Amino acid sequence: MLDLSHNNLSGRISSSTQLQSFDASSYSGNPALCGLPLRNPCPGDLVPQNPKTTVETEDIGDQEDKLIIRGYFIVFGVD
Repeated sequence: MLDLSHNNLSGRISSSTQLQSFDASSYSGNPALCGLPLRNPCPGDLVPQNPKTTVETEDIGDQEDKLIIRGYFIVFGVD
């Protein structure tokens, strides 16, 4: 295990080396580091805006189910 913590490192952790295979704890105390495996994104990285939540997805599914059931009752004349 390589411990690079508290070494005043900065910039993006290279993705083409084994550096990404280390735990995020190996880089603790280097607030200017960014990129995987750390949680802080680097400047210019794309961060998803407003990702759909499970609740929103379920609500859409429920609406579709209700529509299908209503269609069934209309087609077969069931009251």
